[in-house]
Amino acid sequence: MSDGLANLRGEIDRLDDELYALLTARAHVAMKLGVLKIAEGRPLRDPPREAAVLERLVARLLTDADGPLTADELRRVYKAVMAACLSTQRRSAAR
Repeated sequence: MSDGLANLRGEIDRLDDELYALLTARAHVAMKLGVLKIAEGRPLRDPPREAAVLERLVARLLTDADGPLTADELRRVYKAVMAACLSTQRRSAAR
């Protein structure tokens, strides 16, 4: 394996570790949010809020000339993140 390939894979590994930490932190906050929503009698899923989050991120993408992801790719990633966090809320609500 070339040094260039090894270096880039190392950088990907480092970024994956950062993403993991951020996703874990987001899931913990989502769990707290789920507990609060249940206490207030609110539904766990909030489609208008989800849409607003996606729109905010897509707007940011459109102003970032260096971003290689398309709007559809970014939406798919964040929909998966939001779905996973909703699952954590449901699990915390079942306790």
